Amino acid sequence: MKEPRYKVAVNKKNVFEVSAQELENLDIRHLEGALYHLIFENQTYLISLGEIDFDQKELHFTIDDEPFTTKVKDHFDLLIQKMGLNDQLKTDIKNIQAPMPGIVLDILKVKGDAISKGDNVLILEAMKMENVLKAPADGIIDKIEVSKGQAVDKGQMLIVLE
Repeated sequence: MKEPRYKVAVNKKNVFEVSAQELENLDIRHLEGALYHLIFENQTYLISLGEIDFDQKELHFTIDDEPFTTKVKDHFDLLIQKMGLNDQLKTDIKNIQAPMPGIVLDILKVKGDAISKGDNVLILEAMKMENVLKAPADGIIDKIEVSKGQAVDKGQMLIVLE
């Protein structure tokens, strides 16, 4: 079986391929916290790990105080791209629906608020647990379809984004 390869884009411009074996062979050591030491091609580097976005497969870090962002495409991403399915997978999310039945405990935004992807928008209690629903995309709140204390069903429209 062919060894998996990954495409890595660094700072959205430099793109290179790397194998899983090459990644495993890197001489990298954890120092403390978010700090790592790397030896690569007889050079040493101090890496400070920043944000990791697993959904987007992005890693933000600095090497010797210079910022870098990497975006990784695995063999599945490359296959989807090769088949031309990227555009079909993109969805324009324009609302927030209840992921499960529950009670609206709090609505953290109001109509007209600008929100960014990942912002806390609403708290839903389900099975005696509080679930914070986050913005699925950047947008502006167009309608709030529920009120505090209201019972909702799975899939029910909660908030509509412009």
